[in-house]
Amino acid sequence: MIRVIRRLARAARREDGFMAMEFAILMPAMLLFLCFGIEVGTLMARSAMLDRAVDIASRDLRLGTVSPLSYDEFRESICDKVAIIGDCQSSLIVEVVDFRDVDAGTWRSTSVCAARGGADLVPADSVTYAPGFQNTIKLVRACMPIDSFFPGAGPLALLPRDANGDFRIVSINAFVHEPELNP
Repeated sequence: MIRVIRRLARAARREDGFMAMEFAILMPAMLLFLCFGIEVGTLMARSAMLDRAVDIASRDLRLGTVSPLSYDEFRESICDKVAIIGDCQSSLIVEVVDFRDVDAGTWRSTSVCAARGGADLVPADSVTYAPGFQNTIKLVRACMPIDSFFPGAGPLALLPRDANGDFRIVSINAFVHEPELNP
């Protein structure tokens, strides 16, 4: 019995393999931080790209450099400027409304968004698209469902989902139509 106790005591004093314990404890936390960093970085990049694309497309409406765009043409002009968001053509929903027609308390939080993959794409006639005329204030809201790189593990798991279980990014822009200059 004494031999068994001595062997156990000797094994408890040994220090080989002690780094494996620290590695086993810390590695999952480090991987989780890495996943969070990748997820947040791509989410912010996607959001910034959508904001920029909506801003550039709205600029054409604001300045009147193009004839009034149809709903599909405006969506295409936004999708042409977005790089890595996903399948923009089939899932982007854009609304352009007059500032006077908006209830500021509810408009920001109640965006119309498509289902992922365009399965339940909202028809263009059910989305408000009123590009307007001179000296009117317009609000543009673009909504797109997005995928998570690490489903259930990244920070997107903490964000609210829509009825289809999709995450979404929303870009809001405001502009005033420039008056035409008389030559």
